[in-house]
Formats: sequence, structure tokens, C-alpha cells
Amino acid sequence: MTTDFAFNEPRLWDWANGMTSRGVQDSEERLHDRDTKLKMTLHAEKNAIAFATAPLDGSTLFCTHPCCTQCAAMAIQVGIKNVCWPTPSPEFVRRWSNDLALSVEMFHEAGVNVHVR
Repeated sequence: MTTDFAFNEPRLWDWANGMTSRGVQDSEERLHDRDTKLKMTLHAEKNAIAFATAPLDGSTLFCTHPCCTQCAAMAIQVGIKNVCWPTPSPEFVRRWSNDLALSVEMFHEAGVNVHVR
């Protein structure tokens, strides 16, 4: 992981976690049922990739937190070459350390640069 990064490359950003939106109802019942809500929610990284309007090969993904393994896999699959996120809180690291280690390992194996600020 590196802490330096040139911000003049193509990049994805400014997306949020969200319920599947195309024709799927986000009813109060679904929103208040944690298991259902989690199954229907896309992480911000997947939302950004899904709504991209240009090829993503070689692009940069900016995240508010380290990527989970599923978002890492999606980023790798579409050819993202740089992923940036802020230093996670100690609580985040304690809760997600195994997932974080595996996603960073996946990025390393795929030649994706991880930048932490």
C-alpha cells in the first residue's frame, strides 16, 4: 500500500451505498428488516461501477472505507488500477480485519495499487 498518489488520472467517486433502484421497491418493511436490507443493498463501489458511463480499465476508485472482498473483486474484474481510501479507524480494522487483509491481497495479486491516506 502506498500513501502517495497523482490525482490527474481517470477516477470514480461520489457514490453511496444504496438499495437496488431500478423497479425494486424500498418499502418501509424492507428497510427495517436488516437481513433483507443488506441483501438488497449495493456498496458504493459497486454502485459507482454499475453507473459508470465510460470504460473503467486503468481508472481509479476513491472509497470512504477499505473495500470489502466483493467490491475488490468487482473493481479488479473491470480493470480498475488504483484504489484510494482513508486510514480506517481502529474499530473498523478490528471488525473487518480478515476481510480487509483478503481484499488487499486480492488487489496486490491483480496488480491494483492501493493508496491509503
